[in-house]
Parts: sequence; structure tokens; C-alpha cells
Amino acid sequence: MDGDVFIYGHTHIPKAEKIGNIYIINPGSITFPKENSLHSYGVLEDNIFRIKDFERSVYKELKIE
Repeated sequence: MDGDVFIYGHTHIPKAEKIGNIYIINPGSITFPKENSLHSYGVLEDNIFRIKDFERSVYKELKIE
């Protein structure tokens, strides 16, 4: 439904995007990243989802409204 957030992780590929009115989030993988993606993790804070690398640099960011 509009505004829903779909969070998954099995693909090990980081993703943070809005398709239509649905948020699609995958934090990636700390241990086994796939498709040449970086080692990453996700943080949700103040309605902003961020995918970060081990140096805490933001790779992708998505505001959840």
C-alpha cells in the first residue's frame, strides 16, 4: 500500500529507493556483498534511511515520508 516500507536483505545488494509510493530498502551485506557492491549496513534515524560503509561514509540515503 502507499507509504509502505519493504525491507529485505537476502540479495546482499544495497538499495534505497522509492518506487511509486513504496520504499524499497536493502542494507546490503557486512560480510558477503554481491555484484561488486561495498561492505555495508543500514541505519534508520529521524526518518532517514542511510546505507553506510565501514568508514561510516554514506553510500545511499532515502528520506521516509
